[in-house]
Amino acid sequence: MLKPFPHIRASHPDAIEEDAFDYVVEAAGTPQSVQSCFRWLKPGGSVLLIGITNESELPIGQIVRKEQTIYGSIIYRFPKDFAESIEYLSDERFDPTVFISKILPLADFEKAYELALSGSFAKILIDFQNKEEQS
Repeated sequence: MLKPFPHIRASHPDAIEEDAFDYVVEAAGTPQSVQSCFRWLKPGGSVLLIGITNESELPIGQIVRKEQTIYGSIIYRFPKDFAESIEYLSDERFDPTVFISKILPLADFEKAYELALSGSFAKILIDFQNKEEQS
C-alpha cells in the first residue's frame, strides 16, 4: 500500500474517533457530510467547506465552545464560469486529449498514483473498462 503522506489517512466514518482532527475538508456537498465534519474536529480546529449544499444544520454551541473555525471556498463563479466552460468545451477546436499523459487500467492504480505524484505528467487517467495499458 502506498503511503506518500503518512499524516493523511482515509477511514470509514464509523471508524473515526470524535475530536480526531485539527483540519477537516468537506467536499461531498451533502448535509450529512457537513454535519459529520464537526464530530471529528478537535477544539480550535478548522473545517474547509468546498462541497456545495444548500442547507445543513451546524452545531453552533459546539463551534463556539470549542472555538472552531469554518472556511468556505468556491473555485468558480456560478453560473457565468459554468456557461463559459460549456461553450469552450463545445468548440470543435478544443482537444482535451492534449492534457492526458497516460491511461492505465484499474489494476495499475498504484502505478497511476506513483506517476501522478512524480509531477512529470499532466493527467493520469484510470480506465475502469479496459484491462490493458493504452499509452
